[in-house]
Amino acid sequence: QRYIIASVGSDNGGGTARTTTLSGASLTWTEITNVTPGTGRRITAFRAVTTGATSGAITITHSGTAADGTNWSFTSFQNVDMSGTNGSNGIVQTATNTGSAVMALTATLGAFSSANNATYGTIFNNANFAITEGTGFTELGEDNTLRSIQSEFRVDNDTTVNWTWGSNAVTMGIGIELKYLLPSTGFLALF
Repeated sequence: QRYIIASVGSDNGGGTARTTTLSGASLTWTEITNVTPGTGRRITAFRAVTTGATSGAITITHSGTAADGTNWSFTSFQNVDMSGTNGSNGIVQTATNTGSAVMALTATLGAFSSANNATYGTIFNNANFAITEGTGFTELGEDNTLRSIQSEFRVDNDTTVNWTWGSNAVTMGIGIELKYLLPSTGFLALF
């Protein structure tokens, strides 16, 4: 069994931010949340659950004309609560933040509902700078092709989901509290 979180960043060059949807791999992709700084950029997080092996292409679709740049990150987890509508109970809370010309960003979560829960974060910016994960986080994946996206994780509670990088950029980030079924035993793997 796997709980999958996908994050997709899109840049429309300062125009209208594009709405993003996912399909494919015989999975149902449900949006968790999204955030845009109002400058044509957006990052969207999705969830999906699978109880067995799955394969196939995943299609990212943007509304309107094609985005100038798109980056993505996919991660699968074990021991996340998969109950509710398409795993809705696995997401306890989310937090978002944006910055227009910044070299660091923090998405601040509220107090965690359980010490057993874990922290996930994902960030997107409009430049191709290497992104450094927050203290105590493990980088899950990073892509710096034209724009930059990164995802990070820690197996415990952290209300301060943060990142840094080397030069000013328009940036948006998402922090998520994941509900674990077993304490401190979350196995994660890149998808």
